[in-house]
Amino acid sequence: MFFACTAFGTSRTIVWLQAQRDRALDRQRAGNTVSPRRADIEATEFRTGRLRHERVRIPRHPNLLRSAMQVMRVHASRKSVLEVEFAGEEGTGLGPTLEFYALVAAELQRADLHMWLQDDVAPDTSPAHSAPPCNLSLLDEKPPGYYVMRAGGLFPSTLPQDSPFCDKVCKYFWFLGVFLAKVSQ
Repeated sequence: MFFACTAFGTSRTIVWLQAQRDRALDRQRAGNTVSPRRADIEATEFRTGRLRHERVRIPRHPNLLRSAMQVMRVHASRKSVLEVEFAGEEGTGLGPTLEFYALVAAELQRADLHMWLQDDVAPDTSPAHSAPPCNLSLLDEKPPGYYVMRAGGLFPSTLPQDSPFCDKVCKYFWFLGVFLAKVSQ
């Protein structure tokens, strides 16, 4: 409750508290513990605070991660709710936005990004050693080894300071932080 009230700014706190109050009133109404007079008074109350929604159109192409990084650079400091729609496709709102977040999360697991520790042995495809099941059909379309999948989970890779990947990986981890913040809003 403290996190929800302090982490995302005043307008989100007001909206969250109003939603909490609505849920509590619904529980009371379901249990018939609210008097008719009080229900009439509460029905006339007004709402304060609305969240701004900003919509972006993203092309669905192999450079989805690059497009997502550009979007997060622009929206990192904004408090508005980010809604994503895919160019050339119908549908907006929560569904395409959640699909965007899932696709970007999968792209952040790519082995060629050098972000995550990888097992030195070739991937074992036996059921006992396979990665946890994933609902994204995109993962099935990629060749083995395209994504880092470890049974113990993902851990940041250790890179020497003079590695040619060091600056690039730092940018990806900055993006990951902004991305997680937007997802949690």
